[in-house]
Amino acid sequence: MRCSDVVAALDAALGARLARLPVICHVRTVPEHLSLRSRRLLRLADHFVFVSLHARERFAMAVPDDPAAVICDSLDATRVDHARARKANGGELGRPKRA
Repeated sequence: MRCSDVVAALDAALGARLARLPVICHVRTVPEHLSLRSRRLLRLADHFVFVSLHARERFAMAVPDDPAAVICDSLDATRVDHARARKANGGELGRPKRA
């Protein structure tokens, strides 16, 4: 079972474990604090996927490297043709196109 965030993992972890389904927790936002109950439930997750190194380092509980991965949810802005992107987006959004 894939959980789109920590809250979903808290809701689904126990049920998924009882159903013998693997639990993958996708971490996009970093909670500042997790209660003992929340940390115990999250330990039921089989794997954590963090969207950045920052999210991984700042996560409110320790997660061993084995069940964790960092997969950046981004693009390399240095490789984007910004003028072309602005022109294309302006047309799609109904805004005047820039020269």
